[in-house]
Amino acid sequence: MTKEQVIRYLSETLSDLLDREVVLDETTRQSDVDGWDSLTTMTFMVLIENDLHVQMSIEEISRFENIGALADRILGK
Repeated sequence: MTKEQVIRYLSETLSDLLDREVVLDETTRQSDVDGWDSLTTMTFMVLIENDLHVQMSIEEISRFENIGALADRILGK
């Protein structure tokens, strides 16, 4: 999987959670997306863990600066 594919997956997954189209890029932060709250984050992370088989702690999740950093972590960089 490439970084672009991971970001596309993240966009599609978050769109499903928020029930509207969300387009993410490497610089997108949680605060940039209307409706993305802490409950959405937890659900989002569970889906990522289940779909992509990546385990992350709550502390690690809270440190992601943006979608690019999350994609890098998913890819193991």
